[in-house]
Amino acid sequence: MKKAVCLQVLCLLSIAILPAGCLPLTTPAQPGETITMPLNVPYPEGTEPVTLTLDFGAAEFYADAEGRTLLEGTVTYNVPALRPEVRVRASSVEVRQEARQVPLHTVNKWQVHFGTARPLVLKVNAGAYDGYWELGGIPIRELEINQGASRSTLNFTLPNPIVMERLVLRTGAADLEMAHLGNARFRHLTFQGGASSYTLDFTGQWTEDATAEIIVGVASLRLIVPADLAAQVDVQKTLGTVQAEQGFIRDGRRYHTPAWETGAGPRLEIVITSGLADIQLEMAPTEGPVI
Repeated sequence: MKKAVCLQVLCLLSIAILPAGCLPLTTPAQPGETITMPLNVPYPEGTEPVTLTLDFGAAEFYADAEGRTLLEGTVTYNVPALRPEVRVRASSVEVRQEARQVPLHTVNKWQVHFGTARPLVLKVNAGAYDGYWELGGIPIRELEINQGASRSTLNFTLPNPIVMERLVLRTGAADLEMAHLGNARFRHLTFQGGASSYTLDFTGQWTEDATAEIIVGVASLRLIVPADLAAQVDVQKTLGTVQAEQGFIRDGRRYHTPAWETGAGPRLEIVITSGLADIQLEMAPTEGPVI
């Protein structure tokens, strides 16, 4: 019995001291033929809002509101494990790439178009990617994006046809711009960022009161608000600097527009918590009537 145990221990020790190249390793599949896969995902049956989840890794990504179905477009890839899988459960649809570890020279390009026929709950889990999202005109009830180190732009050129209950974006070290957020028609925005450069542009056609919570680390944070929107920015904590353009009225750690004091129209309250951020507050002419 003791001899058998000793043999087992010797075997384990011999495996442990083998060179790494002798051990079976899991390696990403190598690039092969470049394939363009069409996407054409119909709306599930029913009339209730649809929950759509997109899950992808390192990629080039483009999206707009030109779809006729729930989601259509193409995904171009050259690693078989990047072939997207579409899963449908009742009113929930998931489009997912299983692979996360990919070799160099991988092709992974998404060009997709969202439909606008039914309210949408959109959830995105993304890795390090370059992306442009044109979300204007899509009836989004909830939007949640979790992404890694990336360069991305989210644009709401047209107003959301419905009120967005919440907008959540969590990002790693990223260059990020969110444009025309007034057109998103969100009630509450939560933004969490790491160490990078962020621009949040709150211009657009405001119709609802809203709150925004912004949490960043060592970052450059630029906020743009319409000059005639009743807006207040509360910088609760930062070891960095705050630079506010002429026109903002300062009250301790709070900065507000002149319209904040009159109380007319929709009101936007922004709360910022940061580690060591340089915060820049800018005013811009309103692009449309504040209702």
